[in-house]
Amino acid sequence: AANGLPTVVLGFGDHAWWPEGLGRKINALRRFVLDSALKPNDLVLFADAYDVLIQSTEQEIRESFERLERRLNVSLIFNGDRDCAPRLPDVCTDPRPVDVWLHPRVYLNSGAFIGRTFAMKSILLQDPVSDVMPGGDQAFYQRKFMSHPHAMSVDTDCQLLCTVARNLDAEGLRQLSNGTVVFSSAATSVSIPSILHFPGGWALAHVAARLAQQCDPGSLSKEVSRTVQGPLRPHRGLG
Repeated sequence: AANGLPTVVLGFGDHAWWPEGLGRKINALRRFVLDSALKPNDLVLFADAYDVLIQSTEQEIRESFERLERRLNVSLIFNGDRDCAPRLPDVCTDPRPVDVWLHPRVYLNSGAFIGRTFAMKSILLQDPVSDVMPGGDQAFYQRKFMSHPHAMSVDTDCQLLCTVARNLDAEGLRQLSNGTVVFSSAATSVSIPSILHFPGGWALAHVAARLAQQCDPGSLSKEVSRTVQGPLRPHRGLG
């Protein structure tokens, strides 16, 4: 709401639990996508309620999505994770990374994803799933990813969506004095991921506290240049 995004809360008050009880998340999104008056090319951002931080405007999110959409050639994009979960007989059967914290974010995480209505409908058109299911919604979307590899993808380098499972420095992120969180790597220079997902929420408290002490947003470009060496690659219309 602070960024002017039109927000719809789904499933508030429903009894759910992690992970098996999260089939409700799938059904809530399914009802919304199939029953609403959304147009095929409308964008839908679906995110967990209590451990996701949105730090961009609607226009900034749309622009970042469209860049990724062109690059990946898909219209449904999930935030990436360093390990595959859940580990079930038919899901995430490849060996675990030797060092998960050094592994790239190539695995799907269902805590936040964004896509066009037609793309979401394509994986949600089947009958409603059980509200209680082994592995929860993550297992559901992992199976969809395996069966629809050309219809969906993962943001592996935090250009739009970013999973933050540890402290910011360990994840290649830095919080500027105005509260904005930026991502830097040798491959992508500097980006400002619009949607940050903090699984479990433990790392979010520190970031939120810093946000409460925001300084002038106009200092963002200057501080990005000071913070990270190398050329600035803007992703929020900076420059």
